[in-house]
Amino acid sequence: MTSGPLVPAWVACSVGGLFLVVLALHLMSLRASPLETRRKRIRTVTTVVMMLVTPLAAYAFGVAEPARARAYVLVWLVVTGAMGLVLVLALLDMGQSVREHRRHLRRLRSALAAEVAADRARTLDGPGGAE
Repeated sequence: MTSGPLVPAWVACSVGGLFLVVLALHLMSLRASPLETRRKRIRTVTTVVMMLVTPLAAYAFGVAEPARARAYVLVWLVVTGAMGLVLVLALLDMGQSVREHRRHLRRLRSALAAEVAADRARTLDGPGGAE
């Protein structure tokens, strides 16, 4: 096992910085999106958590050394715990998407049923319908 960090610090910091810029752009685009309020809140919290964990992940990859076992294990525990939180938030977002999809299907079915009923009524009331 090496005593140095997993990757050079300049690589970890560069990738982390780029990722932070992408996350910031995503956060700004969420404000203008026509998403439902709950989904927008979940995605905002997820993005903020990822923005908080990104510098820690960059530190874990580029600065933390296995030779300093306590700090190394602690930073990796925090990173994996935060990523677990991101996973839970993603599952919440998925559940909200499923609920929204079901609501949309119910509205479509009721609209289709009303249209079919109106067509039947027109057919029965129209010329040559009821004899």
